[in-house]
Amino acid sequence: MKKTKRSVILWLIAGAVVCLCTLGAVVYGVNSAPAVLVDSATVTEAAEQVLACARSGDYDALGQMLYGAPDLGTCPEQSGDAESLIWSAYLDSIQYQLSDECSASGSGVALNVRITCLDISAVTDSLQTIAPDLLAKKAEEMDSEEDIYDEEHNYREAFISEVLRSATVQVLAEQPRTMDREITLRLLRSNGHWQVVPTEELLQFLSGFVSG
Repeated sequence: MKKTKRSVILWLIAGAVVCLCTLGAVVYGVNSAPAVLVDSATVTEAAEQVLACARSGDYDALGQMLYGAPDLGTCPEQSGDAESLIWSAYLDSIQYQLSDECSASGSGVALNVRITCLDISAVTDSLQTIAPDLLAKKAEEMDSEEDIYDEEHNYREAFISEVLRSATVQVLAEQPRTMDREITLRLLRSNGHWQVVPTEELLQFLSGFVSG
């Protein structure tokens, strides 16, 4: 009788241990990040291709690589003006480091990326400082006022553009400040391969982080 009672007690203890272990596993699962059973190398490769294409400035090709094939517009043409010089410098400055692991994100996955790039806002701030002085200096050096002013005595657009271009060359030559940003790329499986979703974070990166 005592032996039977002891066996029952041992079974109750064992059952309680199993219940506690099960409860612990459930609690851990609720509070832990969901595991992602995907080929991380494939995900990383898809993200790398998108980032490399973004760095090249070929937004037509990039749009076709993103989920939904959005129209991203076009990059400034390589015309040599201030805008295109700044944008080329931004693209050339881009460096990125992808996280070693991805995590679940809705029906897809997420991958963190650390980006180092030119601080375009710092460049424009510098231009606002040196451009007025350079404008006055260039005006003094010109032989004819007709090359500086129009009929209403306003600065000619061509003259302003040349001053801005010269100022931009000067600022970029002084190795302007860079900045670090961390963005999260979200990828979905489509037609048998991973595609990056054009999120707001990605669009900010593609616009030079000038809007956020």
